Amino acid sequence: MTFCWYGSDLVTNPEVTAFGNRWVSQDKDEKPFEWITEVRCVKALHVCILARNEKLLFSDKTLTSIDLYFVQEWTESEIRAVEESDSPHGKECEIDTLLLNREDASVTILSVPGPAATTKTCEGLMKPKTVMYRLQLALSKPHIATP
Repeated sequence: MTFCWYGSDLVTNPEVTAFGNRWVSQDKDEKPFEWITEVRCVKALHVCILARNEKLLFSDKTLTSIDLYFVQEWTESEIRAVEESDSPHGKECEIDTLLLNREDASVTILSVPGPAATTKTCEGLMKPKTVMYRLQLALSKPHIATP
């Protein structure tokens, strides 16, 4: 399993890294995301970075995305960070929270409807709902081939 927590009990600048290749929801109506994912949190910067590589539908190409999460809480056993949004504060369709847990070596994303979830703009894109996805951790850091 690849989940490394370098806490303040070990280093002066705590960091956490995790790698996985699939996000699975407990909600059976939600399909898993087959994304090669790396998460890195740096306490001194108060950020977590989630990078993912996903295969595009109906294509043999892939897309790499990077999301920035701002750390709201960092304890010796858990990190809670909220995703940066393109929407102005209070106008979000959904709000994603990244949760890393040292005790069970887990990475979870909790997505909840945002303040603007019931607007026509948001409902036209998707119907926001509360859903939780857990990263299935890879046995080793994935290698991403480049063309």
